[in-house]
Amino acid sequence: VYPYGSGLYQKKVAATDITVSKFLQTGDYEFLNAVSEDSTSDFGWAQFFRRQVYIDGGMENENFMGSAPDDYERGYRFRTLGYRVHRLENHICHLEHSRGMNSYPQSMSQHPYWQHNWSLWERLQTYDKDQLLDYYSNQEYLLKYK
Repeated sequence: VYPYGSGLYQKKVAATDITVSKFLQTGDYEFLNAVSEDSTSDFGWAQFFRRQVYIDGGMENENFMGSAPDDYERGYRFRTLGYRVHRLENHICHLEHSRGMNSYPQSMSQHPYWQHNWSLWERLQTYDKDQLLDYYSNQEYLLKYK
């Protein structure tokens, strides 16, 4: 379950420590809304899984390194594997934070694993259910969980 909708369901919150503290003390979202802008919320942030589904579905793909399209891959994978994926029609708040030179698509050429990550994502998007099951059943990093 994605506890937020797809589309303009992200509140990008440019909050200070004081603003966040006021929100935490009161639970009043107006403190966050006052310093927020709507943005897209396709994948990322938070997801809820049944534990066994998450394990059986391959958990996190540790072959993605650093900033990567892993959130998109995870969404694709669990749908392709036939799991029920739902969204709630709610907003999600993202507390904005500093970002480095490899945090934005326009600067990804400086990201040391950018090409590796996108090549992996492009390859995995072509896999059907059986190919994904085969791929994830042969990942060395998953052996520690068996």
